[in-house]
Formats: sequence, structure tokens, C-alpha cells
Amino acid sequence: MTLRRLVAVLALVSQGPPTAGAQPGITSAARTVTLNATRVSSISIAILSGAVQSLPAVVDNAINPFAAPVRITTSWSVSPATSTVRLLAYFNNAAQALANGTSYIASSRLEGQVLTLPTTPWQPVTWTPFTQNSSRGVGVNGASLRLMRLDITPANQQASRTIDLDLRLNLSGQAPLVSGTYTGTVTLRAFTT
Repeated sequence: MTLRRLVAVLALVSQGPPTAGAQPGITSAARTVTLNATRVSSISIAILSGAVQSLPAVVDNAINPFAAPVRITTSWSVSPATSTVRLLAYFNNAAQALANGTSYIASSRLEGQVLTLPTTPWQPVTWTPFTQNSSRGVGVNGASLRLMRLDITPANQQASRTIDLDLRLNLSGQAPLVSGTYTGTVTLRAFTT
């Protein structure tokens, strides 16, 4: 191989491989990316104080107030399509709200009131017995007490409200109770409609 030919070959090799020119009008196949964004609605209840209520010495044929209210906070983050947030308290059995063996106190003898301002629909602002019916499948007929109903607007679709539920045992006109300790449970449930 001559020196001239060798220099020509080396010059071609040093330039690298030939490059392809742009070819206009060619496009790839379309590909897509799926996006999902879920807004989860939630509602919860917290009992801040008063979760245990006691009457150390019940007086027959009298009104027996519990010492301190039950402080309840209902919090929610709901869809704008939700119309209301509601809070209900209830006993599981209207005839046997409190029990002492086979002796019972009916839910109609337990009363509650909520004086928290500003008042809302459903709020019992005077002493009201646990004799209301369930609402939208929540609660027990004849053993419920509606505590709050708030209309939802864009301004309050994520909010909370704290109320104080005062409770009392109204034994006015009732025959004397059998001696012993009567126990029962009030269930609180918040829900939307």
C-alpha cells in the first residue's frame, strides 16, 4: 500500500462513521400516560372530655344531672356534593339503656341538651329525652338524640365543630330504682347525606 493511499484511508477512518441526514415527515406511534387523582372524603369524632359519666348517688323521683358535659369534636373533609354533616347519639335498646342485672332504665329517662353557639338545626337546646328515631339508617328508633346537622357549602366542606353535650337522668314520676349500679353506653355517630 502506498503512503498516499494509507493517508487517505486513515483520513476516512478518523472522520468516523457517516451520519444520516434528517428525514422529515417521520413520527413515532402515540403513547399515553394515565393520571389518577383521588380526593378521599372523611368524617370523624373525637371525645375530648367526659367519656365516662358517673352519678355516685342517684336520687329517686328527681332529676340527676351528670357533673360535666361530654365535649365532642366532629371533623370532616367531604365532597362539595355532600349536602349535610350530621351527629347522632343513641342507645342500642330503648327499654334497656342502663342495666343493673335484670333492672333497667329506659332511654326516655336519659336527657341531653347542647347549648353550644351558634346553634344548628337538630341541636337540642332544651332538655330532650333519647326517644327520637334513627336517621338514614344510623341510630335506634325510640332511643336516639339528634345533636347537630350542618349544611355543607364550599366554605365549610373541610371543617370541624366542637359541642358540649350535657346529660341528666330524669327519674321524676318513676318508681324507686332497685339498689345497685346501672351501666349503659351511648354511641355517637357522625354521617353525611
